[in-house]
Amino acid sequence: MAINIGVGSFSGTGIGVGVGGSGRIEAGAVTGVPPFVINYLSVGGGGGGGTAGYNAPGGRGGNGGVAQGTFTGTMGVTYTITVGAGGAADAVHYGPNCYYNSGAVGGTTTMTGSPFGTTFQSNGGGGGGGGGNGPSQSGGAGTPGASPIGGPGSPTPGGISSSITGSAVTYGSGSSYGAGGPGGGSSGTPGVPGSAGAVILSVPTPSYPGLAPGATVTTPGAAPGQTILTFVSSGFYTG
Repeated sequence: MAINIGVGSFSGTGIGVGVGGSGRIEAGAVTGVPPFVINYLSVGGGGGGGTAGYNAPGGRGGNGGVAQGTFTGTMGVTYTITVGAGGAADAVHYGPNCYYNSGAVGGTTTMTGSPFGTTFQSNGGGGGGGGGNGPSQSGGAGTPGASPIGGPGSPTPGGISSSITGSAVTYGSGSSYGAGGPGGGSSGTPGVPGSAGAVILSVPTPSYPGLAPGATVTTPGAAPGQTILTFVSSGFYTG
């Protein structure tokens, strides 16, 4: 007796993610494997704090922008992640009547995967202004980073709350990834560099093949069935 067995096939497309001062994601297409949904969160680098003037403090750097959402992943596709660096605190500028240092802009975080281009991007926060010579010449705060691609995003100082890791955390705020650096306090005290951004991917555990150079990989009990990939520096993820 002969038994004939037929085998079905699938095709799909994938998207890649990158993080830097700003972030983006690019995707490539493959065939033969069904696609799956990946949740992402992208944070741009925080701006550096401004140096204090003779009688005035420097301004705080802006927080990095935040983007969150989902994209369709595909087995075999490599996603490039670029994480934005925190802005330095020593960019030098000269004013007409004073000398001051303003913080540098934070880096952009992105994720990319050809041929589909950028999936998301989180811009870095602006640098804090340097203080002047007069008591009323405090440095201005840096502008928060925007998320022009891959929303919803946050251009606000307070960041946004996300439970992508299973527990609620506020990202793009003063105490997390992409935080702006505080300004210097008095008489030429330098500011503090901004914090680097991050990319967090939540991948269905059965679809994760274990290839994510540069990521910290966890399977938290608060996110059952999901494998969490956290990139705090640039790296890759292969579906």
